[in-house]
Amino acid sequence: MANISPSPDLSGCGKSTLLSILGLLDTPSGGSYALKGSEVANLSFPERARIRNREIGFIFQSFNLDWRSHRL
Repeated sequence: MANISPSPDLSGCGKSTLLSILGLLDTPSGGSYALKGSEVANLSFPERARIRNREIGFIFQSFNLDWRSHRL
């Protein structure tokens, strides 16, 4: 997904909310969203977790590693 805007300041435009909804981390407050034929709002928490684990992946722009895992 790319968010293209003429304005360089995209703060507050809903990017994180959209990714949370698409990634089944949050439920939409309106409208509908179907993933592989299933309405997301009707999925139980365990169903959402199963789909997230098997079907969805996130790539983060920066690493959020535990500092204790670093070796110097």
